[in-house]
Amino acid sequence: MDRVIQIFALVAGLGMALFCMFCALEPDSVAARVRRRHQRSSKLLQKWPFAKMVMKPWYPTYLRVMGLFGFLFMLGWLYAVAIQFRR
Repeated sequence: MDRVIQIFALVAGLGMALFCMFCALEPDSVAARVRRRHQRSSKLLQKWPFAKMVMKPWYPTYLRVMGLFGFLFMLGWLYAVAIQFRR
């Protein structure tokens, strides 16, 4: 059972690392998609706190910075999972 959990952690970490890398490398396309989804959502969801953040002009920069930090975190996660595989 431990191997199943380790493989799941590895696959989840790789998926998150790829997503973070995409956010860091293509923040404009990610921001455009999120903005379109925000405009199509219900008015109730648009009134949530921080919901207007996606419409700000600095949002692609935020995505790039958070994508880089997330990618580095996922590299650490994958390193920790790899060390557990050796045991």
